[in-house]
Amino acid sequence: MSNGGQISTGIYKDTFVAGLWRENPVFRLVLGMCPTLAVTAAVKPAFTMGMCVIFVLICSNIVVSLMRHLLKPHLRIIMFTLAIATFVTIADLFLKAYQPEMSEALGPYVPLIIVNCIIICRAEACASKNGIIISIIDAIGMGIGFTLALCILASVREILAHGSIFDVPILSLKENGGWYTPWAAMSLPVGAFITLGLLLGLVNLITKKTKFLGICPFLGVSGRIDTAFGMGLAVSFVMIISGTLTWLIDNYILMRWGLEVTRYVCFILVIAGAVQLVEMYVRKFFPPLYESFGIFLPLITTNCAILGLCLFINLWEIKSLLEVVVTSFGAGIGFTLAICIMAGIREELYLADVPKCLRGAPITLITAGLLTLAFMGFSGMIR
Repeated sequence: MSNGGQISTGIYKDTFVAGLWRENPVFRLVLGMCPTLAVTAAVKPAFTMGMCVIFVLICSNIVVSLMRHLLKPHLRIIMFTLAIATFVTIADLFLKAYQPEMSEALGPYVPLIIVNCIIICRAEACASKNGIIISIIDAIGMGIGFTLALCILASVREILAHGSIFDVPILSLKENGGWYTPWAAMSLPVGAFITLGLLLGLVNLITKKTKFLGICPFLGVSGRIDTAFGMGLAVSFVMIISGTLTWLIDNYILMRWGLEVTRYVCFILVIAGAVQLVEMYVRKFFPPLYESFGIFLPLITTNCAILGLCLFINLWEIKSLLEVVVTSFGAGIGFTLAICIMAGIREELYLADVPKCLRGAPITLITAGLLTLAFMGFSGMIR
């Protein structure tokens, strides 16, 4: 009994500690990039996002662990996302009721927790295969590791952008007679990409490893132009179908019958159905392309760009169906263009003498940051 207890304690400890460093979801596995990049301009929203993710992680792991013997292989991702969507709705309503300012600051990035790769990965890798205790410990470890990573990234960006953290001065600003000139780029997307890329490079330098397990399609499928273009077309199709159908459902069913609370669950069901259609079509008519996509094709369901489009269409209060279709089409073309440009650059990077610690995810993120800076030059061209 004593040896058994020690073994169990050791397993629990290893599971918890793994999320803090060895398998840190941001710095080691490169997961959950959407919130990592979007909400880390300041520490306060980053910490709030981390707390929301911990809550959803724990609750979803518990539910998945309890129903693990009932899961069907072809339906498991949909079941995971539906369970996650339920708890994200709870977290979103809680923030709106008790932290309205923070809810407004985070905007659509709270509901985008639904497609956070960290939560789905832990459901698949741990909760669907283990009991409830180990699943809870895994969720706590991964959640704390994710929150720490967000706060570290946010601290660096907030200090460089404003010279302070939580409005507490850290650097003496030049405008107040000091020496430091705020680096405005750190509060922009380019700052998020470059800072995260450099932090990943530092982690690789410390650990002597270049582990890259990120499953974001923008990072995972942008190694070659042909697969990037195919993925772009698939995402564009899903965007058009999902954007249109979710707008129709939201305006003519949910809002009319007062069912807005089920919005996130309905959106995920529509997206999952559209992805299923794309997967069946590609598998039947383009088998080589289907094989090259691998796991990334069904994971379009968890693509932040698609759910984000549906949420922004609702946020922008678009009233015309034609405008919804055009917006969805434009978003799909934009995604395809971005991923193909990234693929072209990455193909050339294979021939470049990139420092070992920056190979893989770090240089990819730094490149993406420079791309965002280039695309900012087009802002204001169309009003």
